[in-house]
Amino acid sequence: FKELIEEKKNNPNCSYVTCIDDLIKDGYVPEKISAIIMRHNPAFMLYEDVESFAGRVLNHFEVPTMFCKKLRYHLSKAKKQDFIVAVDFIKPNEIMMNICDYVGTYINKSKAQIRTRCFSEVISAYEMVYKAHYNKVIEEGFKLEDNFNLQTELDKMREQVAYMCLVRMYAMSDSDLMARNLGVIINQQTNKISIGPAFDFEFVCDYNFNIGKRIKDEFKNCKKSNMEPKYFLEEYAKKSGDRIGAEFISDIKEISKAHPQAINKFVYKINELLQGCGENESLLDKFFSQAEFSENSYGQSYKNALAQKECLEDKEREDDIKDYFKLVRDVCEVFANESQAEMVE
Repeated sequence: FKELIEEKKNNPNCSYVTCIDDLIKDGYVPEKISAIIMRHNPAFMLYEDVESFAGRVLNHFEVPTMFCKKLRYHLSKAKKQDFIVAVDFIKPNEIMMNICDYVGTYINKSKAQIRTRCFSEVISAYEMVYKAHYNKVIEEGFKLEDNFNLQTELDKMREQVAYMCLVRMYAMSDSDLMARNLGVIINQQTNKISIGPAFDFEFVCDYNFNIGKRIKDEFKNCKKSNMEPKYFLEEYAKKSGDRIGAEFISDIKEISKAHPQAINKFVYKINELLQGCGENESLLDKFFSQAEFSENSYGQSYKNALAQKECLEDKEREDDIKDYFKLVRDVCEVFANESQAEMVE
């Protein structure tokens, strides 16, 4: 795990979460680390590039995330076994549950009732879990730190979720961002609950699920025709009949008003990602090259936007992803500028 260890050592903002973070911080790197075997069926090996690519992007955005890697075990000179592992990110005295399991176990609600299709639904799901957890902690008489304040914890959570949604729900358009793939970490020493690291990325860049192709093309035309972007977006949300595009615009508008710092950080980090470095290669280009996506990298049974256009060459597919990163950034800037103007007034 050389890439992981070097990143943990040299990047003070590294957002890969591991069970040995405290050891690395103290300058000690153990010889072995616990890890979870994610896949070992040869038909699923194609996902490693997608998972690693998503992890690198999330780490750049400073969204806590898992680190995964494809490893090879040599059974003999002639026989080998490939498998994908995720480095264990559960620290001592911690337990993790996904939102579905927490709600089913402790709140006694049906998992089918938990929707996470848009930003407000993700916030609501986390709020339900946070409030249930702290109510139970207080009810059972477990100790919390002296300066504990529930409202402060909820406000911190909302800010984190807003930023996470900008990155994972829209910039990366993870179409599998369901309650079962959103987790919470419970610290058994402090009795506090927090948002778990991001995991499960095989359906990232599925833009037809969270944004849709139509709004991308029409917004491009709007900019070329010098139409007022804010007017275009609001009219598009009202009249286009594009439910997915309208939800996207509504979410960005809501986040920009309630969480302007999240929007500003997101725009800054996405510009960093797209800026050229070295011989005009952007950081995103570097992540693409590290992933080495190939024409045959994606199976027919598991479609995502990186694979939807099987006829596209790698460069065309990568350009398509870049266009969506730019679209999300540009829409954020429209409503961020509007919110800032309102604050000044």
